[in-house]
Amino acid sequence: MLERCGDAENQLALELSQHEVFVKKEIVVPLYSIAEMEIPDIQKQRKQLAKLVLDWDLVRTREHQAHKFSGTNLQGLPPKIDDLKEEMDEVGNKVEEYKDQLAVDMYNFMVKEGE
Repeated sequence: MLERCGDAENQLALELSQHEVFVKKEIVVPLYSIAEMEIPDIQKQRKQLAKLVLDWDLVRTREHQAHKFSGTNLQGLPPKIDDLKEEMDEVGNKVEEYKDQLAVDMYNFMVKEGE
């Protein structure tokens, strides 16, 4: 009886160690790679997007102030307003590009949830 119990314990220990190796190989390693590679990239993109949005707001504010100032003094400001408008459009396009890229990366990250 003791010999059979010892064999059963050995079999359980073998199964447990095989299960732990399987879990590490199939679950822990892929999760670690995601946590170490994809999540920091997404966070970096979010920070860059936040910076671009702040830049965009700053340019919009400068453009709005230039419009206010041009209402009282019309000397030489229209070219400045046009430059600010172009800069605002460029920064706005960059913001949209980063938003789209971030959305794609986050979607790709969410797709991996099934894996």
